[in-house]
Amino acid sequence: MKHETPPPLTPAARASAGLIAVLALVSHVCQFQSSQIEHPDDTALQTLWAMARYFTVMTNGLILILFTHMVRTGRGLSAFWMSGIALWIAIVAGVWHGILVDRSLVRVGADFWANALYHTVNPIGVLVFWAVWGKKAHELRTAFLWLVYPLGYFIYALWRGSLDGKYPYFFVDLPTLGVDGVARWFAILSVAFVIAGLGFIGIGHLLRRNKRRLKRASL
Repeated sequence: MKHETPPPLTPAARASAGLIAVLALVSHVCQFQSSQIEHPDDTALQTLWAMARYFTVMTNGLILILFTHMVRTGRGLSAFWMSGIALWIAIVAGVWHGILVDRSLVRVGADFWANALYHTVNPIGVLVFWAVWGKKAHELRTAFLWLVYPLGYFIYALWRGSLDGKYPYFFVDLPTLGVDGVARWFAILSVAFVIAGLGFIGIGHLLRRNKRRLKRASL
């Protein structure tokens, strides 16, 4: 992957990046408050350690870091990171709304806002930013490189579970699924991430082509 010089952001893009960074921060604050309400005896460090168990929280943390970086530098992200974070947070939203959400559960207060921001508002914001201003990856091999983060998380979640017996998602629940079951889900999710990554590369190609067409039409 060759080195890319991040493009300068327009004022509108920089302001939008700032808004997304603020929303990511607010989502963490809401989740922290919700966790402390649920576990009032936990210290702040224990609450943060518990939050760091989840792919959703870690990915929204990446949003906070990357979008704050864009605001601070006034430059966009490389295609790898911009398209990558859009893909990862889209997966978060898709898995949550498609598989994990419990629609019978009524959420209120900080828990409601953390859930809404983590799984809906922040993903939409990042995807819109990527579509309008973000650099789009075009090399097919990038779809495989994007696997490093989610697969690294998979290993991390198994390690966390081995320490205290708490597994954040059913597909890493080793005591329940066994090694074969976890390996099966590992393979399924790996394939799903690659297919989604290739889909993002294809969509990015269409967006770039439409942008060039509109630019020519305006001349």
